[in-house]
Amino acid sequence: MSGACPSDGETTAVGRPSDAGTAAPRPGPGPDGFQFQVEELHCLLVRIVREGREVARAQLHYHPPGAVDVADLFVAPEHRGRGLARAVLSYCLRLAEDLGVGAVTAHTSPLNLPAYNLFRSMGFHTCQAEEHLERPVGRHHAHE
Repeated sequence: MSGACPSDGETTAVGRPSDAGTAAPRPGPGPDGFQFQVEELHCLLVRIVREGREVARAQLHYHPPGAVDVADLFVAPEHRGRGLARAVLSYCLRLAEDLGVGAVTAHTSPLNLPAYNLFRSMGFHTCQAEEHLERPVGRHHAHE
């Protein structure tokens, strides 16, 4: 599919959910004889480009069985207010339907009014409230 917003550029989808890598043990033992595994999972990257430059994007992360998560919805500041986020999200929803998934999820804060209102206007509803935690990365912050 291309041209979700033809006047603004080209829409591309890159990758497939089935492009998953294989799990590989991390070097060294895990706790209590367990092993760590890291699995590289690819997602779909949907972009609107104009003159070779990305102006809008979103990612679809596949979560078997049968769900995808919309992540990293972004429109370059100079292109906001032109319907590009809606075009990218609509394209993602069509891709999800083509993949045959049963649900599409998204994570955003009600404080991010443009994104929150966009998702709500396109049929998303609150299914659970989450509290997000964060901490700095670095050995001096490690608490094991």
